[in-house]
Amino acid sequence: SGSLTIPAAFSESHQDETVSMAGTYSYNAVAQTVTFDQTADTFVRDVTWAASTGQLAGTFADDDGSTLRVILTQQ
Repeated sequence: SGSLTIPAAFSESHQDETVSMAGTYSYNAVAQTVTFDQTADTFVRDVTWAASTGQLAGTFADDDGSTLRVILTQQ
């Protein structure tokens, strides 16, 4: 659950967008990766996240050659 706010500079509509992050996740204990299955069409569901203690890290490459590296840290 939760939401993701996409700044206007990165949204297709060129306006701030807030999307629902509702969905499920799968954890692969052997590969130590997490994938998300959600309705919202964001980079989050397109990335295989590397899981380590208290952290998820992933890289997303867009069709235009842009790369986004994200590290989520448990607080």
